[in-house]
Amino acid sequence: MGPDGLLRSSEVALSPGGTTRSRAEELVGRIVAESGAVPEGVEVLDVFVSSRGVAVVNFTLDFVAAHPGGLLAEELTVYSLSHSLVESFPAIAEVRFLVDGRETETLAGHLDLRSGYGEAPARLLERPAAPADES
Repeated sequence: MGPDGLLRSSEVALSPGGTTRSRAEELVGRIVAESGAVPEGVEVLDVFVSSRGVAVVNFTLDFVAAHPGGLLAEELTVYSLSHSLVESFPAIAEVRFLVDGRETETLAGHLDLRSGYGEAPARLLERPAAPADES
């Protein structure tokens, strides 16, 4: 996340080679560890990618239990993951979330985790700085 609390685009070097699944799992691990959008202590149990382009990310119970709640915080958590996966891997069209291997109704009372997610809405994305006027 950027200093303004919006999702910031950044380049992340992933291990070369590997499957979409292994590379997606690596990216999710980096987001969880480095973005600030996922509460501390949350662990990724597994990442699956179906032949239909659905990535399923399975988290520990802390994904829900440790989440601070609030609509914006929930959106930033979910979309930091789904937007990154959809933008980074052409084979992924949608992201779904499990908690301890089970479908969960909501993250912290706002977002329905039974739905699939993709790109983040523009209102959550940090806008690139306008180029300086070189007159």
